[in-house]
Amino acid sequence: MKAQVFYQAEKMLLEEIPVPEVTETDVLVRVKNVGICGSDISYYYGLSPVGTPTGKGPLVLGHEFTGEIVKVGKVPERLGLFAQGDRVVVNPVQNCNACYACAAGQTHLCENMSVPGVNTNGAFAEYCVSKYTGLFKLPDNVSYAAGAFTEPLACVVYGMKKLDIEPGQFVVIFGPGPMGQMMVQMARSIGAGKIVLLGTRDYRLQIGKKFGADYIFNTSDKHSKYY
Repeated sequence: MKAQVFYQAEKMLLEEIPVPEVTETDVLVRVKNVGICGSDISYYYGLSPVGTPTGKGPLVLGHEFTGEIVKVGKVPERLGLFAQGDRVVVNPVQNCNACYACAAGQTHLCENMSVPGVNTNGAFAEYCVSKYTGLFKLPDNVSYAAGAFTEPLACVVYGMKKLDIEPGQFVVIFGPGPMGQMMVQMARSIGAGKIVLLGTRDYRLQIGKKFGADYIFNTSDKHSKYY
């Protein structure tokens, strides 16, 4: 299969590599859409190490993705959870369900956590393996492209729940990146009062304005009309 393989800062090559093998708890997914996370950009430019033991490649990046199941391991097949042809979205933070933390229900503290695109090969490829516990069926009315936003959107939903915004409240959002833009839309949809969006790039602030921000401010560029 073709895959974009990361080796080191600013070195990523399109290569032909083997289709990954499926263990009894895995599912093989044909990648349909994959997002580029801020962490992927950081890895590429060497701003942070990948999750391999050496902090370097070779590694296939990409963890925000949707796809179609092409092969199902013995466990999920026996449980009847997934079948070939299912449309799925992947939760990339995948726990082992076997360690002490997982047994205690603290899966976020899993001792054997695997994250496609971070410490195992990810979705900048034609195929990607996922643990069946990290898969969710994608509704027919959600496109593969829209579904690829699920992981970052989940982070936004969690943050908004923690904020517990009430209708009419004044909201300030720092950063007009993809998650900031989704937070603007979500704050507007739940009835926030005035929404302020702060950032350092005018074009992103202008997008936020279209999405529902009432006021936008550029916090660094003194030449910006939004400063």
